[in-house]
Amino acid sequence: MINIFIILTVLSIIALFISLIKPAFIIRWGPVEKRGRLRALLYFGAPILPLLFLIYGAFISWIMMLQMLGMLVGAIVLIVILAALFLAPAFFILGMVKPKLSLWWQKSTPTRKRVSLLYGGAFAVSLTAIIVIGLVGDDFDIDAIGGSFESDEGIIYGVYSGDRNDSGDKHGVGTLTNNSGFFTGHWDNDIKSGPGEESMNLGVFLQSHFEGYWENNERSGYGVETIKFLWMTVTYEGDYVDGLRHGHGKLVDRKGNIYEGEWAYDQPNGYGEAILSNGESYVGEWKDWERHGEGTLLKDGEIIHQGTFIEDRFQD
Repeated sequence: MINIFIILTVLSIIALFISLIKPAFIIRWGPVEKRGRLRALLYFGAPILPLLFLIYGAFISWIMMLQMLGMLVGAIVLIVILAALFLAPAFFILGMVKPKLSLWWQKSTPTRKRVSLLYGGAFAVSLTAIIVIGLVGDDFDIDAIGGSFESDEGIIYGVYSGDRNDSGDKHGVGTLTNNSGFFTGHWDNDIKSGPGEESMNLGVFLQSHFEGYWENNERSGYGVETIKFLWMTVTYEGDYVDGLRHGHGKLVDRKGNIYEGEWAYDQPNGYGEAILSNGESYVGEWKDWERHGEGTLLKDGEIIHQGTFIEDRFQD
């Protein structure tokens, strides 16, 4: 799959450069007058960014890719809301003076009623959105929570409610809450240590929930993590070391594909079994997400290949 992404990206870049020099050489469909550089940019330039996202996700981390995508979507939404909040009143005033100034694109005769509905509605919606965002992201009510602000060098990063030692450090059982989520569990001199539960918003529409064991502020030992992006869910259940999936674990991705076996440094390494939603399965050795070593590939229960795999390819 990664090879397809790379090939499509390279072809898109080549086609973009050629079509920007001579559009008609690449764009050979549609009316002649529409075979311009703007069309070339739309056809071949627009797919490059999502393809690069897919390549990055396949090479590095789908979760980090989704986080970046979520942040990008959130930034675009916020820009649209702020633009509507500040521009709508200006266009509303212009439209009340002369409707044509605000509704210049309409072929029919613009009216003040249309101006008020369009720009007044846009202002009302954007103002409501800003109020909702402000309420969701507002400071926590300490009296209601029964906790106290946590800060480092004057930077407030949450509200803590729970046990403390004589030095005032978080020690024992307690909950730290901030605008990104919460952690509740065991603390040892201000450090997460022992069983605990953490829920975080990693970006727009992207949430992570983990329940398991911690050591030195890192996930260590057995744990279960669920990551959700819109309607898609990825779950991992197994061992962690220093915050990475390491040991034995089971991963179920958004398509229902399953890998269960050995992990090292956040990737399948060692012996494991993969069961795919298309009916294929593989039992054998892995290295960094690739079938590597001795193994057996099956399709609907029947053996397709059995022997040595190198870098995800069967060696005849």
